[in-house]
Amino acid sequence: MSRNDLNVLRTIHVAPVCSLQWNTVGTTVAGAANGVAGVTLNRLNRPRDVFLNSDNTLTIADTANNRVQKWTIGAASGVTVAGQANGAVGNGLSQLSSPTGVIVDETSTVLVVDDINDRVQSWPFTAVQGTTVAGAGGNGAGNNQFRRPFGIARNANTRTLYISDSLNHRVMRYLAGAAVGAVIAGGAGAGNANNQLNFPTGIYFDQTSNSLIIANRNNHNIVRWVIGAATRTVLAGSAAGAPGGTAALLRNPDGVTLDSAKNLYVADTGNNRIQLFKVGQTNGITIAGVPGLPNANPSSLRSPSAVKVDSQVYSNLNDFGFFSCFPISVVLQQDLISIDIKISKIYVGLFR
Repeated sequence: MSRNDLNVLRTIHVAPVCSLQWNTVGTTVAGAANGVAGVTLNRLNRPRDVFLNSDNTLTIADTANNRVQKWTIGAASGVTVAGQANGAVGNGLSQLSSPTGVIVDETSTVLVVDDINDRVQSWPFTAVQGTTVAGAGGNGAGNNQFRRPFGIARNANTRTLYISDSLNHRVMRYLAGAAVGAVIAGGAGAGNANNQLNFPTGIYFDQTSNSLIIANRNNHNIVRWVIGAATRTVLAGSAAGAPGGTAALLRNPDGVTLDSAKNLYVADTGNNRIQLFKVGQTNGITIAGVPGLPNANPSSLRSPSAVKVDSQVYSNLNDFGFFSCFPISVVLQQDLISIDIKISKIYVGLFR
């Protein structure tokens, strides 16, 4: 075989490139499209968190209705899975008071941050009441207490819970079955030192780095706190704690998540937008929330409090070098939830 023949047969496969692209118009999948609040099962009232289930459903912390709703995408109404369907508030085991965070475990048990009651409740599938799994000591600064807990994350391998304890300016860790937690981040009072937090809200557990990604609300930034570390690092927003609306700044962020490529998504609550910070970048890209539009416009957001990304953001289409992205974002705002599914461009890396 000649040298020329070898050149013809040689094929170089270049690693596929994925470009995240986002529509500017969202689609309402839960609550009223016009943003009108209500307590009927087809309405929401100031939802603060959402969990994406593997069965194509959403579990929603319907905060001002004091309940948690399960909503199948495409359905006209939701089903109450924790709290009272009529929105009745209380501190009994069958009641909630302003739930702000929610996750669902592998047994379909709902774990809900019961904010005003300063506790975390576990509601098994089809149960009519919950049990307290964190915060049994009520309001306070002890290791079995909370002062306005907000967000929740979970290590599925160890069943460890992480709860942001906002007014204690800390994140608590509860090992599986433990009645008392331990401070895992912050706890040194409100401030901007690298061992402090200032009203932490949304949190995300990153299994790969064994760290927590924390929306450090009143410092207007997002920080990473490695489990076991004494200090944190700033990932997005001002290291000095300054608010702003530029690409590099945030204002009172409440929600945070990562995709499988470790890109950072932030619910930039005070700026009414969702920001994407690609790995290693300090300037964000606005992927949802067009300023200057009415609140009910499908391109606008009003105080978005959470953002979640489907686990299948990156999907190999076949074995021939095709690669694409299927990002799915779920954005919580005033009285509705919008979801947007987008397909990126396909890049084929074949050189002959």
